[in-house]
Amino acid sequence: GVVAVDNNLKLKQAGDLTAGEYIDDKALTASFKSALASDARTNAFRINVETRDAVVLLAGFVNSAEGRTAAGEVARGISGVTRVDNQLAIK
Repeated sequence: GVVAVDNNLKLKQAGDLTAGEYIDDKALTASFKSALASDARTNAFRINVETRDAVVLLAGFVNSAEGRTAAGEVARGISGVTRVDNQLAIK
């Protein structure tokens, strides 16, 4: 019969991402950056993007309120994005 069992299972902690979730977030970020770069209303070089659990965080500076709004619209238009946290400042 069985003499011993080594249990190496670990419970997923809140905030831990699976490999698939990590890749999905990276893909969302890449899609957003591509869309942002091709949108004439925004400046991709001064916007920092982070994605976590399909929530996109925008930080950095834009030239106008229209640019801030446009960046949020671009992010919301990416398939798979569940929420956008737009923290862009107007400079």
